[in-house]
Amino acid sequence: AVLNIFRLHCWHWFSNEEILKDFFSGPLMWAGAGTVADMGELKNENRILVAKGLEAMSRCGREKSFKDSIIGEIIRRRNLATPLTEKDISWVIAPFLNAAGRMGRTDLLVACAETGDKSSLAAEIDTVNELRKKICDELFMQIKQNPQDDRMIFCYLPEIPTGLTGLLAMRLLEEYQKPAVIIGKRDNIYASGSIRSSEEINTTALLTELRHFFLQFGGHDTASGFTIEISRIEEFRTELKNKIGSSSQKTQMEKYYDYPAPLNDFSMSDYKSIMDLAPFGSGNEEPVFLEKEVPVKCVFFGRENRHVKIKAPGSNRLFIGWGLAEKFRVLSGKKIDLLYSLEYDNYRNDLRGLIRQCRISI
Repeated sequence: AVLNIFRLHCWHWFSNEEILKDFFSGPLMWAGAGTVADMGELKNENRILVAKGLEAMSRCGREKSFKDSIIGEIIRRRNLATPLTEKDISWVIAPFLNAAGRMGRTDLLVACAETGDKSSLAAEIDTVNELRKKICDELFMQIKQNPQDDRMIFCYLPEIPTGLTGLLAMRLLEEYQKPAVIIGKRDNIYASGSIRSSEEINTTALLTELRHFFLQFGGHDTASGFTIEISRIEEFRTELKNKIGSSSQKTQMEKYYDYPAPLNDFSMSDYKSIMDLAPFGSGNEEPVFLEKEVPVKCVFFGRENRHVKIKAPGSNRLFIGWGLAEKFRVLSGKKIDLLYSLEYDNYRNDLRGLIRQCRISI
C-alpha cells in the first residue's frame, strides 16, 4: 500500500487515529535522527520529518509505551530535557548510537531495531562508548606529541581505527583551531581519513581540487572523508598544505553573522521567535550574531578543562565555548569580537551565547 501524505484530506483523517500516531512515531524518530546525524538539508519535507521526529522523540522520553525504544532509553539515561532539539540529536543521541559502529559492533546496531526492552542493550553500548573514549584519549595524546605544521594538523598512524578518524580530527580542530586531517590504515594498500575544518575552509571543495589522490571521497562543508593509497599520503600532505595556505581558501569573519547584537539585548520572547524557525541545520542555518569588544575573563570547566565560559558585558549571562579552552587561554585579558548563537540555559533559567568564532578586537 502507498500512503500519499500530500493529500490533505487523507492526512487529516489519519491524524485522528491514535493507533497510527504511534505507528508513525518509530519511523519518524529514525528518519529525524538520521537526517540530522548525516547533516541532510533541512528544507521542505526534510525539515518536516525532523520536526515531527523530534516531537516523537520528546514523547518517547516521557511515555512508558516507548520503553522498548533505544532512542527513548538514551533520552532517559542522559536525562535530556524535553522538548528535544536538533542539538540533542547531534551531540547526544547520534554519538551514542554511532559508538557501536565506530568500534565494529554492528551487532548492537541491529539489536537496536529489534523489539524488546532496551535497557541492557543501552548499558552495553555505554560500555563500548567508554572504551571508544579511552582509545580516543590515548590516540589524541599520541598525535599531540608529533610535530605539526602551522597551517594544519596532519597525522597518519596505521593503528588508528578508521571509525575514529573523524572524532580525532574534530577534537584536534577544537583544541588547535586549525584544519585537522587524521588518517588510519584500512588494509595493506589503502588508508581512510577524515578532515575537519572551521567555516573558513570548505573541505568538500578542497578535496575536490585534490581528487586525483583518492579512490573515493565525499562529505560536507566542514567535515569530509576520503580513501587514499598509503603510498601517496606524503604527496597528498604536501599539496594539501599548499592549498590550505592559499588565500583563495580563506574567507572573512564578517560573512558568517546575520546581525550585530549584544547577548544582553535578547529577551526570552526574542529567543522563542527564533526557535519558531527550528529545527536548524544545513539549508536552514541557525541565526548567528556578533558582539564586539568582549573582555576575556575565562572560567575553564569540564573534563581536562577543555571548555570555557565568559561573562557577557553588562549582564550575568554567559558565553560558552565547547572545546575552545586552548584558544582562549592565549586570549585571556584581551578584548575580542564574538560570533555566537542563542541557547537556553536550563540550569540558570536564562539565555546564553554559544561561541561560534572569535577574533581579537581591532
